[in-house]
Amino acid sequence: MYQNAGAGAQISPAVSIDDVIRRFKEFPEIARSSAAAYETEVATYDTIPLPLPTPEERDDCLLALADTREKKLHYLQARNDLEFALQNPDFFDEMPPSDVLTGAVSVYTKLINAAMAHAVRLSRGEITPPQIFDPATASLAEPAPVPLKKKRTEGLTVIASPMSAANFPKLVFNVPDHCQVTTRMTVSYAESAIPAARHAGMVLAAPTGHYVGISKRVDSGGQQVGGVSGDVPGQLFPFADARPYFEETVHLSMTIRNRKMRKVEFSRDGTEWTALPAKSMSKAGVQIPEKKLFLFASSADDKPVNVKFPAPKIEALAPEG
Repeated sequence: MYQNAGAGAQISPAVSIDDVIRRFKEFPEIARSSAAAYETEVATYDTIPLPLPTPEERDDCLLALADTREKKLHYLQARNDLEFALQNPDFFDEMPPSDVLTGAVSVYTKLINAAMAHAVRLSRGEITPPQIFDPATASLAEPAPVPLKKKRTEGLTVIASPMSAANFPKLVFNVPDHCQVTTRMTVSYAESAIPAARHAGMVLAAPTGHYVGISKRVDSGGQQVGGVSGDVPGQLFPFADARPYFEETVHLSMTIRNRKMRKVEFSRDGTEWTALPAKSMSKAGVQIPEKKLFLFASSADDKPVNVKFPAPKIEALAPEG
């Protein structure tokens, strides 16, 4: 900062931001006591020697961020696999002791938190030069692999008896707060349309008994795949924009974010997916914590529904932004 009038401390060099701010605050008094023509020059950032990172530092920072994200996703997937085994032991043979699983879950949680903290510090430029995340710096180490042996099965079967809509059968799964669930379902409806309705599909259920998801159904509108919601008494309410579907096998996908259903899709081959309208559940303005996943079948007439599923693939997702 340069000044062309004043005396003593009023005209001494201002070499820091604090000095400049103080000088501007005192400027009216300086101008009154030392009348002169003053001017201000505004400089662009190009003329100010800011400590910008070099191209190599920028590249290293992006590399370290990407590597940290990969490690975080790996830790998330490992933790969620272990939590799934703890919550669904019937799907595994020769389960390790529960204290081994809970101990590994605890360590993976600490690793996730450490990786997130490292990424935040990288993004703020607090780690100079940029460094790859090393668990040892946080006095942590990834647990030894925990063997999880899934039971051999040809698939899961759900059979809905006639007039079972009020108490439909279901397979129940615990799911992470953020995940994508996919499964393949095979069900055959002999009729092209019926006055009542038969459903088979996948829904996310709240503790209140309400649920929302996707079903392959036959009703007065024909054979279709579409979104569906319902409640404990077994009332199923199809969404608009269902798609005609006459093949026996359909692939279903559901994306869950923060325990809420974000997206549902279906596919003929498991490769090309078609999105369907999705909704979430709320009550009196409060979001209901949807948590359990149901694979289900339901019949509202005098015919049963026989459905075959493989075990659903539950893939953990990183929390959003």
